[in-house]
Amino acid sequence: PPLLQLVLGRLSIADGVVRFEHPQFKSDFHARIETRPGKAPDAPELQVRAAGTYAGQPLTAYFIGAALFALREPEHPYPVLLSVTHGATRLRLEGTLLDPVHLGGANMNLRFEGADLSQLYLLTGVPLPPTAPYTLQGRIEYAQGKPGPSVYFKRFTGRVGSSDLSGDLAVQVGGPRLRISGVMRSKNVLLADLGGLVGATPGEPDAKGMTSAQKAEHDRQHANPRLLPDKPINLPKLRGADFDVRYAAQRLQSEKTPFDDIEAHLRIEDGVLSLRPLSFGIGGGGIAANLLLDGTQDPARVEADADFRQVDFGRVLREATDFRGAGRIDGRASLQARGNSVAALLGAGNGKLRLSMAGGDMSALLINLAGLDFGNALLSAMGIPSRADLRCMVADLNLRDGIVHTDTFLLDTTEANVVGTGTVNLKTEVVDYRVQTEPKTFNIGSVAAPINIRGPMKKPHIRPDTGSLARRGTAAVVLGIIGTPLAALAATVQLGTGKDVDCASLIKAVRNEAARLPRAQDIPAEQKPGETAPGAAEGGKQK
Repeated sequence: PPLLQLVLGRLSIADGVVRFEHPQFKSDFHARIETRPGKAPDAPELQVRAAGTYAGQPLTAYFIGAALFALREPEHPYPVLLSVTHGATRLRLEGTLLDPVHLGGANMNLRFEGADLSQLYLLTGVPLPPTAPYTLQGRIEYAQGKPGPSVYFKRFTGRVGSSDLSGDLAVQVGGPRLRISGVMRSKNVLLADLGGLVGATPGEPDAKGMTSAQKAEHDRQHANPRLLPDKPINLPKLRGADFDVRYAAQRLQSEKTPFDDIEAHLRIEDGVLSLRPLSFGIGGGGIAANLLLDGTQDPARVEADADFRQVDFGRVLREATDFRGAGRIDGRASLQARGNSVAALLGAGNGKLRLSMAGGDMSALLINLAGLDFGNALLSAMGIPSRADLRCMVADLNLRDGIVHTDTFLLDTTEANVVGTGTVNLKTEVVDYRVQTEPKTFNIGSVAAPINIRGPMKKPHIRPDTGSLARRGTAAVVLGIIGTPLAALAATVQLGTGKDVDCASLIKAVRNEAARLPRAQDIPAEQKPGETAPGAAEGGKQK
């Protein structure tokens, strides 16, 4: 046996100082360390106070733990209290560690709040999308596993912007990348709070807790004449972690969209993102989409498809306009594009949209106003008639190099045929569209002028065709001069030359074309990045 044995029973630290400086990480902070008497005479506490900057943000932190020698006693849980303020992020962690020397586990409560969840990347290394101000709290647990240990954020609840959020998440370390998995859910979610997922500024402009930088970004977006989000996808972050997360919201709130709820399954594997499915419920029907984004390429490659199944036309019309209607829309859409933002992807994309609807009705006021049919519009506004039977609707649109071309857009109603022609340039965000109405019934008070929709997508100008109005107006003036005042009405008489179309053939043709549209494809793990996988993805769950 050794001649001398030394057993330390207590370690005291007074005025201990540790400084960390790393210019590349924009970090410079110091920590003051000392031991102080605890609640029990024989149980001193370790206290650490830190202040400075970390990752370019102001940092203050406060830690209280049991004495260092308590780490030698794995049978006793090690108490911990940690409070951190980093920029606009505040974190409080309290509980016990089990055998912390050997990472035996944890049983702790975590509460954190801040202006933007994406800022947690600086503290945790977990890449999250930009969000509105948030507050979340839940249980932190820890367990060993393969290929490495996992930290669990269990039964968490809270709010992000005006939306509630709850669920369970796990972060696994030890592999080539962090792996985040779990399930999240919301009872009520505001669509604006999800804006960060597509590069838009998330949350409402006046959300509580929003920073001056976030408010400035909202102001910039509001003043921006462009509509499509142009914020670039952060490809390095996309490649930095793997995700397998499911999300569902029971109620989706939005001012101008008809969505009732949402379900999504997000997977990111080695820089390849897939959403299969991304489903929106709309009045008993819905849209089920699949999306693949290959972030191993620069610019990223995107393939997407969507199924429209029994979409409630009345719900769409009610949310987008002040008019009413009824019917069910079916169809499909597809998209192939390259780009590093939503604006870039759509501005250079190629795809198709095929929609159809058999039967239904819609506000006669909308039909008559579409042709500036003032006489019938007045009657419709009085409720005579309040509806026009909709025999069919077909839409056949093609996206070529960022420009939407109209091959067919037709509404056949008992009042009139409404035909749309023109283009929408998604690269320049310029609309050049015309809506022409062909009345089916005799009426007086119509000027039968096409409606031109032109200008920027964000605020297009909607005006009747001035040439048609001028010709009708001149005829009315001349007839009024050479005849009685009632003779001027002759220039506004419509004989009703519109005819019923062959709805059955049109719908069959559109649905056959829709069935041929490609679906977003998966890239197998063994496939080299950038190659196109054979086969087609399965459709997502449909409401």
